[in-house]
This record gives sequence, structure tokens and C-alpha cells, in this order.
Amino acid sequence: MQEENTSSTLQYILLGFTVTIATLVLLFLMLSLSAPRFAGALMFAVTGSDRATLIASRGNSDVYVDLGSQYFGGAQPYNVLLAKEYFEKAISRDAENYLAHYQLARVLFVLNDIEGAKEHIDTSTALVPDFSRNYYMQGLIYGFAQEYEKAEAGFKEFITRQPNLWAGYVDLSWIYFAQGKFTEGRELLEPIVDMFPNNPWVANSYGLFLMHSHQFAEASEQFDIALAALGAMMPDDFGIAYPGNDPAYYEEGYEQMRTSIEHNIATLVQLTSQ
Repeated sequence: MQEENTSSTLQYILLGFTVTIATLVLLFLMLSLSAPRFAGALMFAVTGSDRATLIASRGNSDVYVDLGSQYFGGAQPYNVLLAKEYFEKAISRDAENYLAHYQLARVLFVLNDIEGAKEHIDTSTALVPDFSRNYYMQGLIYGFAQEYEKAEAGFKEFITRQPNLWAGYVDLSWIYFAQGKFTEGRELLEPIVDMFPNNPWVANSYGLFLMHSHQFAEASEQFDIALAALGAMMPDDFGIAYPGNDPAYYEEGYEQMRTSIEHNIATLVQLTSQ
């Protein structure tokens, strides 16, 4: 009976961790489900202002990338399908435009086309190995593909190149957790807590590893920090951590993060009362 309870509790912890680190995948799935279904290829739609830009530039590949980016977290209304078409058009003009491959990989990831995303992020990385963001996206994409060795390598390379960005550490810890590397995850995040105080993602993730190590008092402190830090944010502030997602889902993602932290606190109470 005790073994059954422990298994159930650990599954609950894992669920909380997945929601915490990968709230974006829920947004991606919702976007994928809500996106209209099209029979056959999409017609390439160009608005009046976009058409003028393309004519003036003679359809330069980089201009297609710029236009696609405007609809993918840029100044234009969010339209991931139109962004996808622009990035594909850029690649058709110049197959070695690494930024077009990078952006298309991000779009395909949002649309839950993991195999397509892998192809284009690997192409971007091969074309420009010094572009550090490639490695973060490799970590994410291969992580969701459950190809953890490649995901781990991607995040580690990103951290080496961008040691002052918290997301690489948190998402690498997600990969460790998924593989049962709990000590590695805790040791990875331990020094990061001081680097990024009052960061809800860092605190909640570190709290989970502490809870798994039965360091319950320390875990409780981290969960309290995470909840307070999240409470000081607005949904739009929260959304900054998820560029490329539809802003319409920021509030929902914000509430899912709150639910995750509260679930972790409830799990901690359950563990300490046994």
C-alpha cells in the first residue's frame, strides 16, 4: 500500500513539474487544436502592406523572414499559419537562410509538427553553428520528442554559450527529471536560485527537486517564493517567457502555472503528513 501511495505521489510531482517547465506545450497543443484545418496546401496570402514591402525588396529572402516574424510575436496580429508560409517562402528563395529555418522550426514546434521542427532546427544549426538560440530550440524540440540525449546536449551547449539566461537551466532540469536524474537536476539548480531570485520558474523547479530529495522545509520555502513571484506578475509579464505563443493564451498559461505551484504545495503537505 505504501508503494502504491509513493508511486501515485511521484506521478503527481512529475505532472506538476511538466506543467511548470512546459506550460508552453499546453499552449502549443491548444493552438494546434484550435487552428483551422485546411485541405491541401495553404494559398500564400499577402496583405497590401506586405505586398508593397516585397515588391520594393524584389522578394528578398530576408524580407520574407522579417514579415513572418511580424506575425509570430512581432508587431502584427498573431497568425502562426501566415508566419509559416512566409518562412517557407524564404527558404524557397534561399535554402541556406538559417534564420528562416530557425523560425520555421519554432513555428512547426508550436503546431506540434515535431519531426518537421527537428529537420529545420538541425539545418539551421548546421548552417550557423555559432547561433546560440539553435541549441535552446534543439533542447526543447528533442525534449518533447523524448530524445533526451540530444535534448540534454542542446541545453548544455546553450548554457555554455548563454550562462546568464535562466531558461536553459530550468529546461535542462526538466530533461534531467524526465530521465530520473534527480541529483543532477538539484545540483544544476542550486546555484541558479541565487542568480535568479524571485523567479517563479526557477524556484518552483528547484522546490520539486528538493521535495524529491525529502528536503521538505527547503522545498516549502521555494514554493512560497515561486507563488509570491508569480503573484507579482501580470499575464502579459508571464507571456514574455514564451515568445512565439499566441498572446490570447497568456492568461490561461499564467493560471496553469499558479495551479502547478499550488499542486506542488499540496503534494508537499501530503508527504509531510504521512
